[in-house]
Amino acid sequence: MRPRRPAWLNATAAVSILALLGIALAGTLLSRAGGGGDAAALVGYAQRTALPPAQLIVAGARTHRIVVLGDVPGSGAAKRVAAAAVDSMALGPGLDVLVLDVDSALQPAIDAYLEAPQEDAGILLSRPGAVPAANADDYLGIYRRVWQLNQRLGADRAIGILAGGVPGWPPVRALAPGTEAERFARLGPEMARRIEDGVFARNPGARVLAFVGGYQALKSGYGALSAGGGAPMNARWLAAVLDGAHPGDVYSVIQDGPPEGVRQGVFTGYGGTLAYAVFRDGAKVAAPFGLTVGDPFRFLRQPIVSATSPGLRLIIEPANYLLGDVVDGYIYLGPH
Repeated sequence: MRPRRPAWLNATAAVSILALLGIALAGTLLSRAGGGGDAAALVGYAQRTALPPAQLIVAGARTHRIVVLGDVPGSGAAKRVAAAAVDSMALGPGLDVLVLDVDSALQPAIDAYLEAPQEDAGILLSRPGAVPAANADDYLGIYRRVWQLNQRLGADRAIGILAGGVPGWPPVRALAPGTEAERFARLGPEMARRIEDGVFARNPGARVLAFVGGYQALKSGYGALSAGGGAPMNARWLAAVLDGAHPGDVYSVIQDGPPEGVRQGVFTGYGGTLAYAVFRDGAKVAAPFGLTVGDPFRFLRQPIVSATSPGLRLIIEPANYLLGDVVDGYIYLGPH
């Protein structure tokens, strides 16, 4: 008898298949949205105005003290962008705290790592969840950048790291769809509360970079997540919650690349945007590059690609939103 596959493996495979189907359908959706002329105009916009990703982020940080940068599941490039943003912000407009989407219970280990006189990655690698990436070096590079900067900046300008994630997320095993939907809906507000308590209660003017899941970088709107045909639960995104509490202070940046999988046990995954297919097929600009989200993106209606497993449905509201409604900056990571 063949061994039975674990439930989480079946669920993860289903989500990955759905994500690939979503990318395959992007061309059809783009045709409905506006056709080749609009896509060509967007490519031309990129050729004229593209910036290195860190330069885009620093430009936003000069006029906003809170930057929320979205991750892409499975992408090492997305983590390298985050590490470069830490460096550029710290040596430019300033950076007081880096918020990472890891379990808040890991805070003592992160503090011990930062305070060690010699850099010791083993402190983090020995704690499950501290380095949430298939390739540990990708995410570890973000921690290392902070440790190295702190050796140069000194105690007065040292950068702190806040473990801003929610305990138990992502789940270590598959959950019932309704339970997952309920937990997912709480992520943004709970992370915002941790940032308020752990950062702004101590330093109201702190300059912050939050590196979080792709959905959480959306600056407005919400996600309507329903399980098994039941009434939807509304998920408010971290950037939207922070923008409501600190109007005018939040700069949101989304990253775009082909998703290479989702976290074990999670049935809902950020799948990038419809702009990915435009740049993959037509851009003559070397990736990665960053863009301010302007009028050339307007033909992309409901541009966020969501991957969900059977039993769950995620709709980003309000209907027919534009990319410029939900983020300020866009980074194309390129195929990988």
